Amino acid sequence: MSVPNRLTTMGPTKITTGLVKAGLAKASLAKAGLAIMMVASITTNAAAWEAGDKALIEDRVQTMTVIDKSWGIGGVAVDQIGSVYVADFAETVWKVTPDGEVLPFATGLYGASGNAFDNRGNLFQSNFSANTVSKIDRLGNVTPFATEGLAGPVGIAIAPDNTLYVCNCRNNSISRITPNGDVSELASLVGSLSGCPNGITFGPDETLYVVGFGRSVVLKISLDGKVETLTEIPDSWLGHLVFANRHLYVTSFGTHQIYRVGLDGSVSAFAGSHHRGIAGGAPAAARFSNPNGIAVTPGGGTLYVNSLDVEWGLPTRGQPPAPLVLSRIELPTLLERMAAALETSGIEAATAAYHTYTNDPLRAGENNLRAINFFGYRLLITQRNPDAAVAVFELNTEAHPETASVWDSLADGHRARGELDLAAKFYAKSLELDPDNAQTRQKLESIPSAE
Repeated sequence: MSVPNRLTTMGPTKITTGLVKAGLAKASLAKAGLAIMMVASITTNAAAWEAGDKALIEDRVQTMTVIDKSWGIGGVAVDQIGSVYVADFAETVWKVTPDGEVLPFATGLYGASGNAFDNRGNLFQSNFSANTVSKIDRLGNVTPFATEGLAGPVGIAIAPDNTLYVCNCRNNSISRITPNGDVSELASLVGSLSGCPNGITFGPDETLYVVGFGRSVVLKISLDGKVETLTEIPDSWLGHLVFANRHLYVTSFGTHQIYRVGLDGSVSAFAGSHHRGIAGGAPAAARFSNPNGIAVTPGGGTLYVNSLDVEWGLPTRGQPPAPLVLSRIELPTLLERMAAALETSGIEAATAAYHTYTNDPLRAGENNLRAINFFGYRLLITQRNPDAAVAVFELNTEAHPETASVWDSLADGHRARGELDLAAKFYAKSLELDPDNAQTRQKLESIPSAE
């Protein structure tokens, strides 16, 4: 049985001001089947990203109610198809589909707190009250996974080899759990984090980052158990954290905000007005209430955060239950940054934004071919800006010179500019790489000089 949504602002993503002129919308990108990866970056260069940050707009944060009555709040996880899984710190994990339908996904848990997906689509769920971790398959079937050696497990981070790293709130430690369910201690946090470690995530270099309720610090932990302090977030009772878009994003019960933390230790308020409540809008004006769980979509463009709408802390069984709310926060994508740069500073700035993004070492291997091609055609067809389209198509020919389709697109751009000789040249180049492409051959033969 589905639970009806109480707020309707979790509708389709709206178009940013910078993208109206560029003719782009995230909904259109999704329909085109684009996977725009936002792998994070260690480098910090505020000036290079300034134009893209202007794409943050008034509807960047959107909210919906998951369930009307909850006595607690756990973790948040997102699967590969975009469904969001919200634990209620009681017996249930709730599933929110991409269409906004809310369903009970798994039940029979005991203090469902932090959670995370492995690379096979299994959800691993901490049971704080039972001192265990459960494994939940794609159908919602729950089986015991780790039943000994944990003490108030909360946050979970999963390595590529499916080793779990789990925060133990009750004994202030981090456990390592093998894929077979064997538990050992990775690190004691006594003295480093005097309180309950709650959130844990991997950075870009196999380093774990941990936050907790006891102190307002962000810790770095190597896989050999070395613990260091990265930074401190003052006056915060920290929940969970996730790594996305070159930064750590950290929830704060204490200030009802989301903080953005650089890997150099820099800290800035990212979302939340510092006043408790539930409201969408621009990041600085949005409101959260005891935000706890946080997760990022596989493509890296969207954060999900859960809140419990009570005055402070968690309700008890002697108090009325409170709504469990999910907020969605959109992060600027590569195309949005390019579009904003194009609008404000022209073609050269847009291509510079592309190179700043793709030259980041942490994005090595990231494939933006389809996204850039889509951007070029939107400029060519919707905006009737063939000069910008050609510049964008050229980026793909530089990055993917052995791919036939990028030369076909570049030829289309030159043809739109009336440069038929260049169009013929690049259609021919495309056919050298893909001789069986009848559509490209037909376009080449339609150019009089190429007959």
